[in-house]
Amino acid sequence: MAITLTGKYVLGIDSIDRQHARLVEIINRLSTSLSREDHPTTSGILRELALYAEGHFAYEEAYFVECNYQETAEHERGHRMFLSNLQDFRDQSLRMDKSLVAVELLGFLEDWLSHHILIADKQFADTFLQCGVR
Repeated sequence: MAITLTGKYVLGIDSIDRQHARLVEIINRLSTSLSREDHPTTSGILRELALYAEGHFAYEEAYFVECNYQETAEHERGHRMFLSNLQDFRDQSLRMDKSLVAVELLGFLEDWLSHHILIADKQFADTFLQCGVR
């Protein structure tokens, strides 16, 4: 089932909401590939996720400093954990059946989306908006 970036996922910060929409697009593409049993895309999606995450996290982290966000260290730990998990999935994709890796990756991404955006990112939204981030 496709994820849509609706009310509960929207922070009200257009630049970040657009980036999150990109993540949702990647997740939906992975989900579609699983339903079609098109697993060779797993490696490509992992590369794309790594590039996405590095850029997105750098963007947020720059504003943590600029806006003097108080929970920066904790939030950045979450970012590092995400990148570490992606590396684990890349390593697994070299040793394991790509379809199993893809299923686990999809579950991880759906969990990340709901927990990180709905909880961690919502926590900085007011600070960013007050700081002028749009």
